[in-house]
Amino acid sequence: MPRGHASLRLAYLYAPDDDPCSSITGGYVYRGTALPHLHGAYLFGDTCKGRLWAAERKSDQWQVRELPVRAEYVTSFGEDSHGELVLTTLAGRLLRLAPAHPVDTVALY
Repeated sequence: MPRGHASLRLAYLYAPDDDPCSSITGGYVYRGTALPHLHGAYLFGDTCKGRLWAAERKSDQWQVRELPVRAEYVTSFGEDSHGELVLTTLAGRLLRLAPAHPVDTVALY
């Protein structure tokens, strides 16, 4: 580690259950405005099961919650110029995280 740099520590966020098909795909910290309840959360997903999560640091602990949407075979996450998140799938789909209702429910479009 170069001088003057703080040491890094890995945070344990999630461990897949006993299913042999679990592959966690890292995402982005959400900085958009369409989903204010996710602002500042790190979003990631399970490629095989299609589950998506948001991880937030609260004091010295990480809190991880599952999002109410699925996206099977997530291969990558991306971010547009406004901080809104998109994700790609093995099937060639490009999906955008967006509110399903005028309030805050997450959906994929």
